[in-house]
Amino acid sequence: MDFFTHFLVPYIILFALKSKNKLEGAFGGISLDLDTIFIAWIGFLVPYLFVFSHRGITHSFIFAAITSTLFLYVISRPSINSFIGKIIRRDISVEFNLKTVGIAYFGALTHLFMDRGGITIEDDVLVGPKVNLITINHPLDPSERQSTISNPIVIKKNAWIGVGAVVMPGVTIGENSVVSAAAVVTKDVPPNTVVAGIPAKIIKTIE
Repeated sequence: MDFFTHFLVPYIILFALKSKNKLEGAFGGISLDLDTIFIAWIGFLVPYLFVFSHRGITHSFIFAAITSTLFLYVISRPSINSFIGKIIRRDISVEFNLKTVGIAYFGALTHLFMDRGGITIEDDVLVGPKVNLITINHPLDPSERQSTISNPIVIKKNAWIGVGAVVMPGVTIGENSVVSAAAVVTKDVPPNTVVAGIPAKIIKTIE
């Protein structure tokens, strides 16, 4: 289901904006779903690295730019266009140029900020580059793992989220608190504290 959502959301947005490059944006949206080919397989070999590889690396702004560009290039090849056209029984035209690369990246960004669980960011919050706010997860039980669980993220007033931090579903970042760079936050962060590490732990209290 997520695969179709990641395709449809940018397509609908670009349709509403009357863009001629709706497919490019939609393909950019699903490009990150192919992360298992590149990096996320590490998490399957070493389970405790799954969140780090799948969310911390592949679901980042830089990886999104790389993946959406490469995926768009492959999809735009005439032979691939023709192959997809035969499968869906209609002609498609996907272009590869600077404009469509930007649109594909837009599609990838809609994927990163898919907030089915809800994301609330209060006033004066600082969010560093490559921060990942993840509101969707999968059950641990293998028999239920194909389903998803959505839980909201709340970032309180004047909090600061450092570069590359990952905030997991259901977490609340307290007022005035600081999340250090590259931290993976799995539990609520109390107000006026500094957290760091994987998983994030309190390392300092702000007076």
